[in-house]
This record gives sequence, C-alpha cells and structure tokens, in this order.
Amino acid sequence: MEKRITKRDNFEALYAIVYDALTSTDADDPDRELRERLLGFIDHEVELLSRKHGSGKLTASQRENIALKQEIVRVLNSGEKFRSGDVASELGITIQKSTALLNQIVNETESVVKVKEGKVTYFATVE
Repeated sequence: MEKRITKRDNFEALYAIVYDALTSTDADDPDRELRERLLGFIDHEVELLSRKHGSGKLTASQRENIALKQEIVRVLNSGEKFRSGDVASELGITIQKSTALLNQIVNETESVVKVKEGKVTYFATVE
C-alpha cells in the first residue's frame, strides 16, 4: 500500500525545489526576491501544520494513565489471573477505567493476555 502524500510532504518538496532554484541563481536575478519570499511562506505553512497537530506533549490524563498501566502490570505480575474489577479495587479506580487500561496493555504488549472463561474475562501475564 502506498504512503499517502500529506500536505507537509508537498510543502517540503516545494521547499526543496524553490531552495535549489534560489541557490543556483545569481544575486542579481530578478526572481531571487520572489523565491526568498516563497521560502518564507513555505516555512510559515509548515510551522502552522506543526501547531495544528499539537505539540507532541502528553496531557496530564495520558501521563496518569501511563503510571496506572505500570501499576496494573505490577499487580498482574503476582502470577494470578485478575478480573478488571479486581484490578480496579486493588488500585482504587473505576472498573471502566481498569477495563480500558487493561485492554490497552493487551494491545500494546505481548506480556499480558486476555483469557475468557465462560462469561468472565480474566487478565494475566504470560509465563
């Protein structure tokens, strides 16, 4: 499957083309000012795209969830299998949050698995 070409990819390609044209011309070229202005414009647009897609910093909730996931893995490392309600009561969080974080851990790592026994779902570490 081909990689989708993004707006950022297009601006970076345009920047390379304009920069090459600028560096290969003489200082007295009448289009030099236009090329310099275009480079400034492209830089500005790329900067706007960077701001639009966030700063890349984790939110307070994301940092809290990372810490909770580490605690959940610590609880699961006891060797037993746990229901999400057991983990929730152990850590003092809601069952919904426990279930969501446990499912994220199962999807992110191979060290924790989900085991269904009848209608009950258990989570355990892989031995």
